[in-house]
Amino acid sequence: MAATKNTVAALISSGMSSLILLDELARDYKQVVPIYVISGLTWEPVERYWLRRFHRQMKRRHNSIGELIDISLPLAPIYRRGYWALEGGEVPSRYASDTLMELPGRNMLLLAASSVFAQTHGVQEIAIGILSTGPLQDSKPEFFKAFEELTAVGFRHKIKILTPLNKLKKVNIVKKGTDLPLDSTFSCIRPRGRKHCGQCYKCGERIRAFEEAKVKDPTEYAKT
Repeated sequence: MAATKNTVAALISSGMSSLILLDELARDYKQVVPIYVISGLTWEPVERYWLRRFHRQMKRRHNSIGELIDISLPLAPIYRRGYWALEGGEVPSRYASDTLMELPGRNMLLLAASSVFAQTHGVQEIAIGILSTGPLQDSKPEFFKAFEELTAVGFRHKIKILTPLNKLKKVNIVKKGTDLPLDSTFSCIRPRGRKHCGQCYKCGERIRAFEEAKVKDPTEYAKT
């Protein structure tokens, strides 16, 4: 049996990939520090509700999972005025191109905030739940390697960036999570109350993943 590692920070949201990421890290580390970055995105209030819900469930499963850390990094002063993710404009539909979902510099900002947290709390590893299908520049292996090298220059100690799910697709995530609380995960950018809308890009990804995995979808959609 492999030796248990010490501490890792995990950048998470309320999606299925974050659930699997937490579960896998909790098996390998003595302490997992979950970090959620609050940026002012329109779906965040609902996302945070579901995240707190599955975080409580995962803490009951794994003693190594710590309390949820919220870091505030508002995007409104950075993004142009009227950006759809901040002001609820035209949301990419379930059939939209991947590029329409881009939040420019999102992973760079997430890693910048969490790496400063890691540096000041003595944490030397940060994990992020990027999948193999990430189409954008800041989801590619060379980006994470370059960011890791940057921490070696900018901080007193280098921070290792982990992408343990980067060989998996969404369908693999569903299959891995069949004994986990997938019904407490949330991945929608146009929620209706606390429900998935069933029509946006993220809902489309979720619906297709369950269909491809041949696993019953426990999600309650406002419309399908």
